Amino acid sequence: MPISACCGLWEGTSNINALDAIQRAVGKEGAHHALGNLLAERLEQAARLPATLRQALWQAWQGAAALAEAVAGQARHEAESRRAASALYHASAAILMAWEATRPGVDARRLLLADALLRQRLLPSDPLAGPDDAGEPAACRLLLDTAPLTLEQACAALAPG
Repeated sequence: MPISACCGLWEGTSNINALDAIQRAVGKEGAHHALGNLLAERLEQAARLPATLRQALWQAWQGAAALAEAVAGQARHEAESRRAASALYHASAAILMAWEATRPGVDARRLLLADALLRQRLLPSDPLAGPDDAGEPAACRLLLDTAPLTLEQACAALAPG
């Protein structure tokens, strides 16, 4: 049963867009396959990124695409359309920002933002974990700095340390 049939008005603008993206673009048109191909090409072009980050970004995309397919495939999952559409957006944006960071003349802060998006919106986290004792991560300090950031500096800031 669609959520709108049991829970009142659900379809605000954002939710209608999510329904359209998941039910029509993913479910009927399979548009996520073309997007996935483009994102895979971008990750291949971003060979200067750490392999572990490229792998994490691709796994996030695959998870988002699988969620979108599962939601699009069953009308009873309509209420999950916004979560699925958001996952597709976040995974796509993270991959594209990481790729952009490898382009000549581009400030590599995009890589730090891609990593933050991956960690904050796509990877699992413990909701009861306490604050990190290490203090403010180097990546956060670099995001706020005004000096241009090289890809090498961004990658070093993301390296486990």
